Amino acid sequence: MGNILLLEPASLTKRRLVAESFSTLKKASEPSLVDITKRLREVRDYSVAHRDALIKEAVATLQACSGVKVVISTDTGQAVSRIREISGDSPIAINKSAVIMRELMGPLVTAGFSIIESYYDEFKSFEGRFNEYWQLPKMNADSLSHSFENPIDLSTLRNRNTGSNGSRDFVGLLGVNAISATDGSVVMFQHMSNIGKIVEQAKEIILVASLDKIVKNLDDAIFQTKCMALFGSEALPLSLHVNTSRKESIDDMPFLKSKDTTKEIHLILFDNGRSNILQSEYKDILACIGCRACLKDCPASKFFDKKVRLSPKEYLHSFLVGTSNSLKRCLQCKNCEADCPLHIDVSGMILQARTKQSGCRPLSDHLLSKAELLEKTGSSLSWLAGRVSDNKILRWLGEKMVGISKERPVPKMQHTTFTRWFET
Repeated sequence: MGNILLLEPASLTKRRLVAESFSTLKKASEPSLVDITKRLREVRDYSVAHRDALIKEAVATLQACSGVKVVISTDTGQAVSRIREISGDSPIAINKSAVIMRELMGPLVTAGFSIIESYYDEFKSFEGRFNEYWQLPKMNADSLSHSFENPIDLSTLRNRNTGSNGSRDFVGLLGVNAISATDGSVVMFQHMSNIGKIVEQAKEIILVASLDKIVKNLDDAIFQTKCMALFGSEALPLSLHVNTSRKESIDDMPFLKSKDTTKEIHLILFDNGRSNILQSEYKDILACIGCRACLKDCPASKFFDKKVRLSPKEYLHSFLVGTSNSLKRCLQCKNCEADCPLHIDVSGMILQARTKQSGCRPLSDHLLSKAELLEKTGSSLSWLAGRVSDNKILRWLGEKMVGISKERPVPKMQHTTFTRWFET
């Protein structure tokens, strides 16, 4: 197969040098954020429109290479069975890829796998400081776009390390960010060093790529992976949690007595409902690169699922593939569309799916989608709106008749708006 390439942020010193150079002189050829998002949309539209052809080309390319075994798994059951065939009872070290954490993690735990969340080797004292979207630190997109080293060839590093030191007694299970159909190269991004350590030290490597991650060529694969890091950095802290159950680390795994480590790489191309979505009115979510930028300003994300923090796109995907049965927690605020670099209308698709499920559009959706009209009406009738919002019986009736929870805080309406105040 092609190389396993890894992108990671440059060192702090190099980032500062880059920032200084661009603070004094900005190159004319430097792409703007608008240029980046435009190219990203072109890459993703091509990937969605030519998905079947790209899958066929990628599989043919990979099968022609020595040292790789590729299978297509239609659902989580097939993927888990394949992982069991390869790993046996060995512990599995994973990265924080969405396809691993939010599609395979639950079934793997249920199947009795011993999971090592390698990411937390880098955050041993993490205390979950970022629980709300307004707590997130702001990132500078310009500096982030220049903070990458050249891709690291993990295949070479793995062969060199295992040849000298052997491998440890665990299996690496890694979700990838992109695959090049033309040469079979796999591209991943890491924020710290956990992915590199897994590839270098694991006795077996299993890569998982959802079918929508296959792109035309290596340039597109690298570009898409950089965009994933660029647009997803701000939301990253919301994905971390206090890992109180963590018992093992990669560093705790013993080295195998024999230095004969398999040279094969196992690649699972993962469908999990994506083929059905491609044929539906929701196919635009397959253009998503998985950056999770839509999580950044979502006020409802922590209520989507009790076990993991889902982004709005993941919330919709879990409903479409049948792992959840409700989309009622979305507030239709449309922050997700504003934050998405591709401006995918996730909230619109959630509303469409919710309406299709119930057979009609709920009255609460009609009201909440016309917030400006409600505010104008409430301002004109502020005396009445205040009494309604403070009356527990009326709030209870509103929940039963309209579907707006009586526990939801309602803003106080003022007759004198800011505009009226300013004009006077």
